[in-house]
Amino acid sequence: MISVIIPAYNEEENLPVLLQKIDEMFRQSGLHGEAVVINDGSTDDTQVILDGLKNKFVFLKTIEHTVNSGVTASLENGISRATGDILIYYPADLQYLPEDIPKLVKKINDGCDIVTGWRQGKYGGKAFVSKIYNFISRLFFKISVHDLNSVKAFKKEIFSNISFQKDWHRYMVVLAAAKGYKVAEVRITLYPRMYGKSKFGPQRVLPAFWDFVVVLFVIKFSQKPMRLFGNLGLISFIIGLGLLIYLSILHWLGEKIGDRPLLLISILLIFVGIQFIAIGLLGELINQNSRKK
Repeated sequence: MISVIIPAYNEEENLPVLLQKIDEMFRQSGLHGEAVVINDGSTDDTQVILDGLKNKFVFLKTIEHTVNSGVTASLENGISRATGDILIYYPADLQYLPEDIPKLVKKINDGCDIVTGWRQGKYGGKAFVSKIYNFISRLFFKISVHDLNSVKAFKKEIFSNISFQKDWHRYMVVLAAAKGYKVAEVRITLYPRMYGKSKFGPQRVLPAFWDFVVVLFVIKFSQKPMRLFGNLGLISFIIGLGLLIYLSILHWLGEKIGDRPLLLISILLIFVGIQFIAIGLLGELINQNSRKK
């Protein structure tokens, strides 16, 4: 059984069409399942539309958020209500059609743990940003898939074994791969948005950048914090010590060094280096205690 998880924010025009196409997909593919739509604090008639559609589609479940909580929170709530063993994340904007769902499910049934769609088509205004994001992600996370921020199919156990924060849904594939889950991708068709407005905007770029930095840190260094803090601390300490030796030589040669800013900088670098090394050691101790528990 599959569960299609659909976060929706102001999608009153798209949802009837999407659910009709999901119904057709179930009947034509032979797949059995449900659709869980999360109304994420919509200010239009999304909830009214959903209440009416429940009488038409027996596979439909709905969840209503009183305020807009974001895609990650919507996924978490949707998955908590889902009964399928294979979960499908599908946006409500009709840029992805349910006819591609069987391809995603087949990859899971073939032995993959999580499958992401590789979008084929015009991205619209965010094409450049999306390509840069995916290129940098492949480079830093050493992951082979082309498109991380697309529709996904995954085993239910994955979501319970990965720690998520707000807006980390776009890193689901990366976090799953870091846990050793088998990742794959399939080509899917991307269509222009017909109704409603895109939720993407320039204001999301900076928060997405900081999310990237935090996820990279969590994956690369959370289990081995000494690799980051120890190396930074050692570099800082060596530079500070080198400057201090240089100033000591100048002092031995008879030059005044007491009023030089370089003296303060060298002492500060040594102090910061020791602090970083101490943080790394503390992190290693915390990790060891966590593993024992």
